[in-house]
Amino acid sequence: EQLKEAIAKVDEVGVATDELAEFRELLTKLERRAEAEAALKEAMQDRHVEALQAAIQQAEDTDVPAAQIRPALQVLKEEEPKQKVRKKLKSVRFEDESSE
Repeated sequence: EQLKEAIAKVDEVGVATDELAEFRELLTKLERRAEAEAALKEAMQDRHVEALQAAIQQAEDTDVPAAQIRPALQVLKEEEPKQKVRKKLKSVRFEDESSE
């Protein structure tokens, strides 16, 4: 947030855009990382496998520290087998309903 405000102030003063390019790039990177961290946290709370996989990938792509990703990987490890069982139960139930 401070970087964003600083860039806005420098823009007002009229500093050349090319001088700010590096800082704008850093700001964009930090914003994407913050979005990835938020998505990771939400996916861990929801415990939805596809959301966890996507959030983990996004976190890795935006250089979120491994220490923040590890808990999500653990949740994914716990939830994947559960999802497989749920899918199997659904397919069995569907087969039973179809054969009636």
